[in-house]
Amino acid sequence: MGGNLNELRNRPERVPPEFHQTTWASECAIEFLKNKRDENTPWFLNISIYDPHPPFIPPKEYADRFDPSAMPGPYFQESDLAQQKRLSALDFQDEIRTPEEHDARQKQADYYAMIAQIDDQFARILQYLDETGQRENTVIIFTSDHGESLGDHGLMYKGCRFYEGLVRVPLIFQWAGHYEENIQSDALVELLDLTATLLDISGIEQPEYMQGKSLIPIVTGQSDAQHHRDFVRSEYFDALDPHFTGGTGTFGTMYRNRRYKLCVYHDKDLGELYDLQTDPWEFCDLWNSTEHEQIKHQLIYESFNAHVTLTTDMGSTRIAPM
Repeated sequence: MGGNLNELRNRPERVPPEFHQTTWASECAIEFLKNKRDENTPWFLNISIYDPHPPFIPPKEYADRFDPSAMPGPYFQESDLAQQKRLSALDFQDEIRTPEEHDARQKQADYYAMIAQIDDQFARILQYLDETGQRENTVIIFTSDHGESLGDHGLMYKGCRFYEGLVRVPLIFQWAGHYEENIQSDALVELLDLTATLLDISGIEQPEYMQGKSLIPIVTGQSDAQHHRDFVRSEYFDALDPHFTGGTGTFGTMYRNRRYKLCVYHDKDLGELYDLQTDPWEFCDLWNSTEHEQIKHQLIYESFNAHVTLTTDMGSTRIAPM
């Protein structure tokens, strides 16, 4: 069976839409929605679509809709090759190459094609909610776990880097009549905030140890849509066992405020620093800039404090004096 499936993937037509995981997962979602239940019984549905994801092999009928020459192309400068060579000790899923060597515009076109198929299948789910009268009482959240480099900075897939194309993902809320419409927020948000938001929606009190911060005040218009956090953090931990992932045990953290992004690779004595105000696509690494040395040290200090105060388990609450 596995061999036949791989053969189907490798055909010029690739996997037809009706047999694709995107369609299968959406069909499962609609089947769940068809289940008989009391109208006052709440339900929760999480739909995990594998795409857009390597290998970039969308069905041919979707791939044919997107012309590689019409793609915007990656964010790349020749200086990226030297920068990535400096960081080459860090784990990544692909080799450092120019956009042409990566065939980046073709990869972008395939990526767009995968998203188009997701759009069509997601529309089917929304249509079913409309047809059954459930849409008006259903909170819809659309997001992703990570992005792809798609040729940015000489990289194609993902790994131990924290560039915008990898860590900045969509997060969309919709509940007609309850949430504000047409709000576009540039606030700093972590995916941990989604957990806190789901608890808020469910009316469940958030435990003190949780790091998330509910987004409900923003989507309901009760707070400033352009501010949620003063900073956000991201972490990368790679398995050391080469037989499992081929990894080298890389450990990196990102600390990002409204202006600066600090990346520290703790086991490699490497780091990056970017001024996102003047360099939004992260071409000019300020890690070794003497002019920015004080800023770097301040951000390292803030990042360390955030790590300790947010992630360290302090143990049980003391109820008696020493």
